[in-house]
Amino acid sequence: LMWHFKDQYARAMGQPIVTSAQPAATAQADLMTWEFKTNAVLAVGNVTAVGRDPAMTLTTDRLIWQMKDRLVQAVGAAHGVSGDPAVDVTADRLIWQLGDRVAQAVGSAHAVSRDPAVTLTGDRFVWQLTPRILQAIGQAQAQRQADGQNSAVTINADRLIWQTKERVGHAVGRAVAVSPDPNLRVQTEHLVWQATRQVVSAVTPSFIERFRCAPGAACTVVDRARGNLADVSLRDRTAWLRGQAYVSAADPAVDVASESLRWNFRDQQMGSDTPVTVLDRRQNITLTALRGALDLRAKVAELTGQVSGTAPRRQARMTTDRLVWALDRQEVQAFGHVFY
Repeated sequence: LMWHFKDQYARAMGQPIVTSAQPAATAQADLMTWEFKTNAVLAVGNVTAVGRDPAMTLTTDRLIWQMKDRLVQAVGAAHGVSGDPAVDVTADRLIWQLGDRVAQAVGSAHAVSRDPAVTLTGDRFVWQLTPRILQAIGQAQAQRQADGQNSAVTINADRLIWQTKERVGHAVGRAVAVSPDPNLRVQTEHLVWQATRQVVSAVTPSFIERFRCAPGAACTVVDRARGNLADVSLRDRTAWLRGQAYVSAADPAVDVASESLRWNFRDQQMGSDTPVTVLDRRQNITLTALRGALDLRAKVAELTGQVSGTAPRRQARMTTDRLVWALDRQEVQAFGHVFY
């Protein structure tokens, strides 16, 4: 230990330890310099700082601890771990406000939430340690790999808010979620990701695209959809669209519109319990009904309740109680109160 009374600082080597009682924290390093006038500690080499309320461990190459301001700055390969489930944050620079229980990570910010295994990146992070909320700001991305039980998903946005305890993420501003299974993309301004339930929800008007990806070839868009609200279950491969819901399918070439639509990607089925409109784009045939279901794979639509159809090219119109429509063969079966 070297004590310089004139210059008002002390220097210690060989893994010295400095401790603060309020807030409770310690730091250890190869070399430490304590400036009495500013009440600041500079730690260099194999630095480890530990906070106790909340529990936080920070390692770095160089650390500046401003005792009076309760501020710790880690510079160079900064790495912090906190929380249960644990979150690991790495960055070029990490600023830890001990009094406010908040840390900011700047420069190549990267975080891993261990349960579930979610990776976040961004230009910078704001890490609220007590409520266990991590915000990624600027080119933010959250990513989860498939693990046999969970589908992979990648979410990009201007800002990402990850609630560690609830395992819920909010993507705000130009939010885009991409999943390879099912092959789809969801675009909206505010997206909520419930990681445990594997549900992606758009709470603002959204646009959904479903892709067909052949091995060794580029993916092509086969279906498009939109709605004021949307819930997509990656586990069940199902979407629920509400509020001006609309799906445009490529094969068969039909558009389906309703206030509420269920869309099963795996079975290629759609259904609605609210008034629905189905348009065959090739034949320019339009059908409306109180309820409806569409099997895209079998290319069959079934409409029930006050069914009405028009075919301008054939100068035809039909009303009935129930109708089964084979789109590929253009065959119609009508049941009950049929008028043609």
